[in-house]
Amino acid sequence: MEVWLTLLGFLVMMALVASLAQNSEHQFLFDFQNNLFRLFAILFLECNPRTPRQSSARIVIAFWWLAMLVLTNFFSGEMKAALTVRQPSGHRVDSAAQLAARDDVDAYTMRGTSYHLVLAHSPREHDRQVASKLKPRFRVPYRRLFSPAVLDEVVNGKAVILSDRTSATYQITKACHDYPGHEFYFGRERLLSHMLVVYYGRRREPALENVMKQWNKRMNWLTEAGVVRKWHDDTESLAGEFSRCPKIRMGEAEQLDFEHHRPIFVLVLAGHALALVVLLAEVLLAWRVAAPSGASRSPARLPRTYARRNKR
Repeated sequence: MEVWLTLLGFLVMMALVASLAQNSEHQFLFDFQNNLFRLFAILFLECNPRTPRQSSARIVIAFWWLAMLVLTNFFSGEMKAALTVRQPSGHRVDSAAQLAARDDVDAYTMRGTSYHLVLAHSPREHDRQVASKLKPRFRVPYRRLFSPAVLDEVVNGKAVILSDRTSATYQITKACHDYPGHEFYFGRERLLSHMLVVYYGRRREPALENVMKQWNKRMNWLTEAGVVRKWHDDTESLAGEFSRCPKIRMGEAEQLDFEHHRPIFVLVLAGHALALVVLLAEVLLAWRVAAPSGASRSPARLPRTYARRNKR
């Protein structure tokens, strides 16, 4: 806000200085309006359709062009940095392969799930390496999975949590405000992709088969009725949106303030000062040139016209 308000003030001041130039065939208000829109067009890198003749007005336009050229490149560079340099390289863990390659990062998951068995029997080598990280002491109950002790390791880059997205969103959105200096994120690649499932052995008993048939029937009822979807939406909304958690920007992606733009506005102020000095010199020179010529015209012409009339 400080940057934009200061820029608007300079826009009005420069249009005012350019409109005070001498030898204009239009009124001051007309020149001020034209100069204001010409300088505003330069913000969008449009050329000035009319080159001013006065040196003071040319200085105003030149310094405004230089300031806008630097300012637009500064903003575009900042935007590129904000989109590309969010976090240092090597900090994120976005796939099973990256997790397997990080010996300094542990993995926590919920006790009672078959995640470690699925990963251990995976045909991919990095999945099996991740399964080796899921030792019994890292398979913890649900209440401890998102406890402060585990989250402290996560925010310090020492561990990750392997969990379903719904539970993670619900728990993280409740706890993220306790860590204002850190940012939680989801990995870009899914480790496992599944809905609500139950695994059971190949040697099935008749009673177990009957239980699973009833389970599948009722799960289909709940899914088709939209109960599962509603549970998912309500679970995430109870703790708030994940986007409201703190987001940390580092290095060149930090928020711009007036200190970053101070050299640009010093350049504009220098252009103001130089243009005002040249404007005063132009006004003084025009006044000195006009004064002698105006005084010599009337005495020379009156006698000649009076003499001509007497002859007639």
